[in-house]
Amino acid sequence: STGGTLRGAGVLTASGGCAAGALWLYTRSQRLGLRVPPVESSLQPNTTLTCKLQKVDKLTRDTSRFRFELPSPQHVLGLPCCSHVLAHDGAMVARAYTPVTLDKFDKGYFDLVVKRYPGGEFGEAFHRLRPGVDSMMV
Repeated sequence: STGGTLRGAGVLTASGGCAAGALWLYTRSQRLGLRVPPVESSLQPNTTLTCKLQKVDKLTRDTSRFRFELPSPQHVLGLPCCSHVLAHDGAMVARAYTPVTLDKFDKGYFDLVVKRYPGGEFGEAFHRLRPGVDSMMV
């Protein structure tokens, strides 16, 4: 039937358009010196990632290291050195934290070191998270 042929042509046209668009974006980013996030990067522009807490290591009486899972054991966070993630709570309050893990060595997870301050709402919330149960949005 003609309908099947037209649908097939539409899929090929859409696929070709996607490929052409990806090639244009890549060549434009190379020409302008823009850095396209690597495929294995867990963080993508304008996207929130939910990460389950794997474990907590107490470092001092008021500071702990929190290890969060990435989508797979092969994923890396995808942040350049000295960058930060924005951690969001359920009410969409956000705080910036710098991961203490490096993509070159640490795959499948990232760590944040968080200090608990008296009356500090976000640090207190971090220290209430339960490994294997609770998650955080970045």
